[in-house]
Amino acid sequence: VLRITPKGSRFFAHPSSLTMRQYKKGKEPDAQDDEVFEQLRAVRLRLSRKYRVPPYAIFTDRTLHEMAQQRPHTKGEMLAISGVGEVKYRKFGRYFTALFKDGE
Repeated sequence: VLRITPKGSRFFAHPSSLTMRQYKKGKEPDAQDDEVFEQLRAVRLRLSRKYRVPPYAIFTDRTLHEMAQQRPHTKGEMLAISGVGEVKYRKFGRYFTALFKDGE
């Protein structure tokens, strides 16, 4: 069953523009990206055990693949990755950006 939320009702009453996130097709992963991806998975596993949540609740594989390709160093770069929002960045971001800062 679908329902219209109050926000949806307001939209229908007073239409305005909508914004949607557009996902870009990334480059093909290479062996180095695969190695970084595995390191990111290890960090995610450690955090999932610490917080007692499933690994996908930290970040999905898709998000980790994008991180492996983009290698974010700053908050802005992390927030540009699909699946990373303010809350997850504040809670987990430092663990993942540290991996890239250490690798320089």
